[in-house]
Amino acid sequence: PSCRSAINDHLLQLMSADFLRDTPYEYLRHYPRYLSSIMFRIEKAIADPHKDLMWQEEIDAISNRIRIGLDRCRDASQIELLSELKWSIEELRVSLWAQQLKTPKPVSFKRIEKALDLILKAV
Repeated sequence: PSCRSAINDHLLQLMSADFLRDTPYEYLRHYPRYLSSIMFRIEKAIADPHKDLMWQEEIDAISNRIRIGLDRCRDASQIELLSELKWSIEELRVSLWAQQLKTPKPVSFKRIEKALDLILKAV
């Protein structure tokens, strides 16, 4: 996908028709930061579209693994952990494209992959 389509897809995912109802407050309160990070991403994508697409491909790969895990998982606690990882992806986006906005806790591709591997081993 292009930078533009990836950003559009991300916005549609964040701002779904029912996002106010479906998003837990603990994450909803971070939306201003998530949306600001998208603005920084647009600026950075213009400057280096290759890097943007590279990061997006890595995010897509992890997101797909999380989606597959959610489809296969039946255990409520594992579903909750996988859902939390989806929000870690939002924090990762902030970390990659808008470091100056800071994240509440350290986040990286490696940390998310490690957590995902542990959860999926139990599925």
